[in-house]
Amino acid sequence: MATYTLTINGDNLIGTTGNDTFNGTYDGAVTDTFGANDFLNGDKGIDTLHLDHLLDVAITPPDNLWTNLKNIENIEINTTGNGAQTITTGVNFQTAFASNGVELTTTTSGAGAIDITMTTFTGVATLKTTSGAGAQNIVTGSGATTVEAISGAGALNIKGVGLNTVFATTTGAGAQTIGDGSGNGVNLTEVTATSAGGAQTITSTSINDVVVKAISSAGKQIITTGSGSDIITASTTSATNIINTGDGNDKVTIFPTTSGNYSVNGGKGNDTITGGAGNDTFTGGVGNDILNGGKGVDNMMGGDGSDLYYVDIATDVVNETNTFASIGGIDTVRSDISYTLTINVENLILQGTEDSNGTGNILDNVLTGNNFDNRFNGSGGDDTLNGRGGNDTLTGGIGEDSMIGGTGDDIFYVDNTNDRVVEFLNEGIDTVRSTIAYTLTDNVENLILEGTEDSNGTGNILDNVLTGNNFDNRFNGNDGDDTLNSRGGNDTLTGGIGEDSMIGGTGDDIFYVDNTNDRVVEFLNEGIDTVRSIIAYTLTDNVDNLILEGTEDLNGTGNTLDNSLTGNNYDNRFNGSDGNDTLNGRGGNDTLTGGLGNDNLTGGINTDFFLFNSVNEGIDRITDFNITDDSILIRRNGFGGGLSLGTLPVNQFHIGSSATTSSDRFIYNSSNGGLFFDVDGSGATAATQIATLNTGLTTMSNQDIFVI
Repeated sequence: MATYTLTINGDNLIGTTGNDTFNGTYDGAVTDTFGANDFLNGDKGIDTLHLDHLLDVAITPPDNLWTNLKNIENIEINTTGNGAQTITTGVNFQTAFASNGVELTTTTSGAGAIDITMTTFTGVATLKTTSGAGAQNIVTGSGATTVEAISGAGALNIKGVGLNTVFATTTGAGAQTIGDGSGNGVNLTEVTATSAGGAQTITSTSINDVVVKAISSAGKQIITTGSGSDIITASTTSATNIINTGDGNDKVTIFPTTSGNYSVNGGKGNDTITGGAGNDTFTGGVGNDILNGGKGVDNMMGGDGSDLYYVDIATDVVNETNTFASIGGIDTVRSDISYTLTINVENLILQGTEDSNGTGNILDNVLTGNNFDNRFNGSGGDDTLNGRGGNDTLTGGIGEDSMIGGTGDDIFYVDNTNDRVVEFLNEGIDTVRSTIAYTLTDNVENLILEGTEDSNGTGNILDNVLTGNNFDNRFNGNDGDDTLNSRGGNDTLTGGIGEDSMIGGTGDDIFYVDNTNDRVVEFLNEGIDTVRSIIAYTLTDNVDNLILEGTEDLNGTGNTLDNSLTGNNYDNRFNGSDGNDTLNGRGGNDTLTGGLGNDNLTGGINTDFFLFNSVNEGIDRITDFNITDDSILIRRNGFGGGLSLGTLPVNQFHIGSSATTSSDRFIYNSSNGGLFFDVDGSGATAATQIATLNTGLTTMSNQDIFVI
């Protein structure tokens, strides 16, 4: 490595095999130590010709200046005064540098401008330029060229067919113009441009991928790229900025804190456009685009293709103009806030960190929640709603909707027989509110019928709570320990397997009981209610009727109301308890006790027993007493009169209107059917009627009455 100092006499120098430096001056004057008569051969290594421009005059080196240079890779021209530099390459420059390439470094101070025109140069070049207040105009040749330009207040204008990589810095208000639309940016691959305040115009027509980073404190930015898949990063506070990326799968990112407003057109391709803090307008164009306006009031239009939009404030606008999914694609909004899908947008994903709501449109939407409490309404279309985490409320709206609750206590609104509710195991206590008949799906606990007409509700294997409307409902709890609350209407409640609680409400309700721990609840003045039971059963308060339906011997007991107790075809034991009850044994060998009150007793077919516990329990009507098959049972402790256990003695029964002897105890009046008990026979105490049988039973005898 050697350093050579040129003289005014014309030098003939050959360098070493190292990196040599030839120092000279050039002012376009007779005092120049470098001129066309210098023969310089750098030989091996990376060799540099360094020229100082000393006078305050502009220099325009002629092309013959480079005639006698060989193996020189770097040229440095340093202007120390206020002079400008105008460098235009020609044939000799081409001959001297094209084969090995050239690095041209030029520096001016003061107001000196730099103009470099290399349109005829075909070699690889690196241009490093620095100016103060002077502007720079650089036109590259056709070879791959890297430009590193720094300017104070002066503008930067850089273009050329071979322009490949640009690093442009302006520390003042000078504008930056890089490339143009007429081919002088066709080979650009990278641009890094920084401006303290000047405008920036960057234009690439390259079909290759271009990386652009443009930063200006206040200048307007206009960035245009070609058909490659370009990456653009930009920042400025200017109010009106434009980025057009052309075709290709482009990525445009505005710095998050940037307050400038950008209009970005992605063109064709799958583009990703991310805004800053300004009010931006994004157009994705054809392709599957990702548009994120960032902070500020943003207007986003995806165009054809399946586009993804990010929304963070209520004033963000999403526009999809194509109504056909085959062209316009399946589009999705990811929102940090409550959001209603605009027309032609299919899907919504809530991704905020707080409770928020989502509303669909007339399309078949997919609405997906976050891990907080969401309220979804699918509106029109066959929608899919997924609440994910949180206590969510899902309304499918018009159409055949699928609703997935996720974790948390979720509420589903159902209005279509083909609506589908999905819950998985251990995902909370979930409720369906339905305007139609509905059967709970797996892992859903509760059902509330809300329609304005009769409808049915069916549970699953869980411990369900089924609640009716004010119309006639039919409930079946299926498995589990269920709670059925029918509210208004004439309802039918079947608890199913398990220990169920059934609450009838107003109206004439029917309860199906199959478990000794089933619980029936009715309040006062809530209608005429009936229990249909396959097990022995005692009516609870305010329930009027009991029907035994099982396939075995069963017992039934009334309450204080005027009950109707009806048996099955097996042996039943009925006790009406208080009230004027109606007991019907139907088939089987039944035992009927009316209890307190004037009761109506029908044994039905087979051998029946009519039991009287006390002489003072009222006058019961026995409608079908058959002296061949039926018997009257008398509880000795409740009657007195010296009765003995067993068949009534013959002298204690009499057919007539009154007792005729002191031993008469039971008197049957065949004329009116009255059956009386007389505690002292023909004594002073009057007889008491305990029952009314059919008239004309003249063959009735003591054999029909048994004391127990």
